[in-house]
Amino acid sequence: MLKVKTCTIPKGTRSATVEDTSTTIARKMSNEETKNVLVIHPAADRGTDFLEDIYVGIDAVVIRGNVSDSLLRKEIARADKVYLLGHGFGEKGLYGHGRLIITNEHAEALRGKMLIGIWCYAQEYFNCHRLDGLFSDMMISELPEAEYLGVSATENEINLSNRAYAESIARALVLFPDNFAAAAFNAKEIYIASAEDPNHLSEVMKYNSERVFGRSRERSEL
Repeated sequence: MLKVKTCTIPKGTRSATVEDTSTTIARKMSNEETKNVLVIHPAADRGTDFLEDIYVGIDAVVIRGNVSDSLLRKEIARADKVYLLGHGFGEKGLYGHGRLIITNEHAEALRGKMLIGIWCYAQEYFNCHRLDGLFSDMMISELPEAEYLGVSATENEINLSNRAYAESIARALVLFPDNFAAAAFNAKEIYIASAEDPNHLSEVMKYNSERVFGRSRERSEL
């Protein structure tokens, strides 16, 4: 995915609307979460299924299917914390089901909420709209991405990295649910410590560990 360096907010346009389906929203039950939590994790591309480990066990409304924009906005309005996970196009937003599901037009609805954004160059979207949360820059989760970026990696290294990446973010958010700068720092530490030899990281883990960030209302970006 190409990095977008400018922030362009379209005017007078609406994101695409599709038919709702009864199987697109599910709840993950747990006693650990008291806030209203929404997870938006498009399932059209199964290549990001490993990110499920970030929210497994959390009491949340989980949207993985192709829902209408009006329903999506209703769920965002109800939520205190929103997870935005999957593939995306930098500052343009989160992609799924053949369209941008989260666009520049959703930024105001997301403002003031606790956000976790994991997609390629999600940092561009967060910085563009000055949103708070835990978010990634570019993240290598597939072999073609590593090849495109010139990062040496094998399928096994990427699979190990993916599992460790999701687990590290999940654990860090349990430790620091409201302090995203601290959560991002801890996610990096947990991720690195999960390696077979933390002193000799694979190239993909080295790359990804340098690209997790956090920002909270009272604190500057780590």
